[in-house]
Amino acid sequence: MKGIETITIGYDKLMYAKCIHNSNILYQDAWKNIQKRKLMDTIMSKMNTSIHGSIIVWWLSQYKMKNTKLLEIGTFCGTNVMAISSILPNVSITTIDLRSDDKRLKGFYSLPANSIEAMKRNRSRLNSEQCPNISFLEMSSTMLHRSLPQQNYELIWIDGDHTTFGPYNDLHYALTVADANTLILMDDVFANDPSNATIAALRYLEADYELNYIFIQKRRNEEKVIAAIIKGNMDHVHPLTKITG
Repeated sequence: MKGIETITIGYDKLMYAKCIHNSNILYQDAWKNIQKRKLMDTIMSKMNTSIHGSIIVWWLSQYKMKNTKLLEIGTFCGTNVMAISSILPNVSITTIDLRSDDKRLKGFYSLPANSIEAMKRNRSRLNSEQCPNISFLEMSSTMLHRSLPQQNYELIWIDGDHTTFGPYNDLHYALTVADANTLILMDDVFANDPSNATIAALRYLEADYELNYIFIQKRRNEEKVIAAIIKGNMDHVHPLTKITG
């Protein structure tokens, strides 16, 4: 690992970056539109978003190709990809999560019964004409190698199982479908904890891959960060330097 591994970008600094600020406006407007169109259950509409949606919108807007692709591991209630879908209708979005009746789901998201039902209602809208560029698959991420075609993605957002083997499995798969232009984002990382499962996965996999990564503060006064990972060298023309420089 070389270069920028020790950099942590604070929330305020990130929001001062014009590219992220503009994308955040688009993302928040998309959330409001989803609520207005009643695509989101009332319970879910009260949830706070973090900066990740703005980063995803900004990153994917760098690419003007018709086949630009986003992979999300950890659909939850689907509102994140709903917002991105409405902003970037030409992006092909694949999002996966455990089946709604999987007993592990409630434990992962720590939700009461009424929120589980709301999540199911939201998910039911993903594979519909309301979200034509979203493909929602109910499956464990341990099956990714077998179930998804081998193709490269411009961005991979990982917000699934954060414990033990989960981050390693998800990151390992992501690296097999990433190239030098791919940004991998991993949520809920405790960067200063060497026993954190995501940090352990990064340390282990950097023996096999050349990885560069930075940490991005999700919200003000919060210890958890997002790990932004690049496979290979980062040079001065890489888009991520726009928010690190």
